[in-house]
Parts: sequence; structure tokens; C-alpha cells
Amino acid sequence: MKRYFGQAVPELAALLGEDVCTFSMLSRIVGGRCTKTVTDHRRVIMCLSVRPFPVWVWTAPDADRAELEGVWEALRAEFPPEEGYAYNVRLPLARVILEGDPSMREQLGLMAYHCHETIPPRKTPGGGVSLVGEDEVDRAAAWYRLMHAECVLHEDIPLENAKEVIRDYVSRRSMFFWRDENGEPKSICGVDEDENAAHVTHVYTPPRERRKGYAANLVYTVSKAQLDAGRVPMLYTDANYSASNGCYTQIGFALQGELRTVARK
Repeated sequence: MKRYFGQAVPELAALLGEDVCTFSMLSRIVGGRCTKTVTDHRRVIMCLSVRPFPVWVWTAPDADRAELEGVWEALRAEFPPEEGYAYNVRLPLARVILEGDPSMREQLGLMAYHCHETIPPRKTPGGGVSLVGEDEVDRAAAWYRLMHAECVLHEDIPLENAKEVIRDYVSRRSMFFWRDENGEPKSICGVDEDENAAHVTHVYTPPRERRKGYAANLVYTVSKAQLDAGRVPMLYTDANYSASNGCYTQIGFALQGELRTVARK
């Protein structure tokens, strides 16, 4: 294994092959200055962008149980679970970890989707999509915090950190509201673009506005614009949240793979 500290290793993205959708986040972060990356440049990548985010672990699709057990041993040595590291891994590796170590638990199931052709939503509310303005950072940051608080990890994102994230999206003109006929925001999402893909993220609708079609129409409109620009939209969802998974498949997204976030109990 070769180790890299505080540097980008963008050539590793080429190893992902047909896994590029499932590991689209890993594909992006290996191009940045990650805290630590460990790889054999052939069958495995372990990459920590920055704490407290999980370590991303890619394993070759044809890895058998013996190989996965070896990966788990290496992962424990490089990023010890007792030091608080969590791991985003392919489902077969998650099973090896959970079956072999009773101190570990599944925190989150992730479904990876991509879209090659959008389908208009069945329900179309009034209004439309527009950018989040600089004067709307506070509202967007509040929704960003609520989204993380409501997810299965129940993350408490500090307000200033949330504002920093939103300001970055606003500066790149990459954060959008669905607004009703009166211009009132009803749903939000962001987009991270690279050469060939668009990563739809931070999708959130306040509870009182759900099941009215706002998020579906927002993601549909944003995704269609990305497809028209030549990029493939991708997104992750909570595997246990059937409502959002159904929403995305109805507008053209197709499941590509499953991941699990595992950590010490």
C-alpha cells in the first residue's frame, strides 16, 4: 500500500470504472488535498477528505470474502475505529465488517442514483426554480442544518459552518429554490459540477411543504438543465427513506449501487 498525506491523487479516479456513480463522491475528493489516502493503485482505495467525514473505501467489484477481510484489517490499521473513524463502504464489505466485529454498527444506508433521461413529475405545483440570493443565506443555512439534523446521523451542524457552505454555493450560482407563485421558497437543492457529471445534493423541503411536488419539480428542473449541458446528474439518498427514493425514480433516476456507513457503536 502507498500512503499520501495532504495531497491530491486524481489518477485514482480512473480505477472506479463502472463504479463512478456509486463512488462519485470519492471520485471528486481524490482530486483534492485529502488528509490521508491509502491505496495499492489496483484493488483498493481508502481516502479521508477531512474529519469528521467518513473514510471512503472503494474495493474492486469482484473482491471475494477473503480479500474483503484483508481490506478490513488494513482499514482498521490505517484508520482505527476506536479513534472515531467511520467508513463509507460497498455493501459486501459492510457485511464482512458487521458480521466479524460486534463492536461495529451500521449508521446509514446510501443509495446511489444517476439519470440519463428526465421524466416530468406527475404533480406540478405553481411557481418555478430560481437561484438562492445572497440575502437568503440565513434561510438556506437554516434548512441545511435541519436537513442534517433530520437525517439518520442527526448531525448538529454549527450555524456558521452551514452559512459558509451556503455562501460557497451561492457564489458559484449553484444553489436553487423552488418558489411558489408569490416567490416564497418551498424547497432547496445544490449542484456540484465537474466535467461530465452533476452531483445534486442538499435537497430539503420543510415538513409542512412536503408531498406537494416541490422537491420533485426542483430536482427534475435542475437535472434536466444539467443533462442539456452534457452532464449526467447523480445523487445519494437514504436507503431507509422510501419516499425520496420513489420520488427520484419517478423523474428518471436509476439505482446504480448501494453503500453503507459503518462505525463503532
